[in-house]
Amino acid sequence: MDKYNNFLQTVQKGIDESTGFSCFDIAQTCCTNADIMRILTENDEEIKPFAIINLKSIENKKEADILLSHLICHDGRTREAVSFILDEIGEEIFYCDEKSIDILIKGLLDINPNVVRFLINFIAKSKKLKIKITPFVIAKTKEILEKLEIYS
Repeated sequence: MDKYNNFLQTVQKGIDESTGFSCFDIAQTCCTNADIMRILTENDEEIKPFAIINLKSIENKKEADILLSHLICHDGRTREAVSFILDEIGEEIFYCDEKSIDILIKGLLDINPNVVRFLINFIAKSKKLKIKITPFVIAKTKEILEKLEIYS
């Protein structure tokens, strides 16, 4: 509980003040996975990217689902942090179900190119994910090309 409160205080200090804030301070106040999942379910968008970047592992499907739920319909910094962490420590076994595949596909259509790049790296590492997602990518590419044909 102390690490959780210290983390929130460190991040909040950085948000409230323009001085005295560094990434090093945040890195020194690492939380447990349970604390990070609590931050993701309870706190505002300003704190979430800092918490996500502090993840060292994804322990179970529940944690994976909480993390993945922040890949869409959230602030760009949060989406980018999720995609970065997936690329760094993501385990394919947690993301091969239909709901996760749907979210990953939506993430591939993100306006932020960093999100897309990190997701492509993550998917490329997994044969299972490539098999499940490739048909969507091919269909979407064909759809875009068909729309562009009217201009040629």
